Amino acid sequence: MTCARRPLSFIDSDCLAAFINAGKSKKLQVAIGQSKINGLSLNYESASLQSPMAIIGSSGYLEIAVNCGSARRYLGAVKGDAVHLILSN
Repeated sequence: MTCARRPLSFIDSDCLAAFINAGKSKKLQVAIGQSKINGLSLNYESASLQSPMAIIGSSGYLEIAVNCGSARRYLGAVKGDAVHLILSN
């Protein structure tokens, strides 16, 4: 199933990899507003329907999305909202 998706950040895959490698961490959380997303999804099919996810999209940037839904509605997020990357062990 293909669903519309819209990126909410401009964090590219190189920046994300450098951030993760610098912290030598095994766990990543992506926070936007009051919501936290655990880890990165490999593809849209790996996330449950109507669930928030973080993914490196085909353009090479971190995308915050809701599988077959609207991140804007689900998270109350809009373009330009701060996205926080949190590393932990």
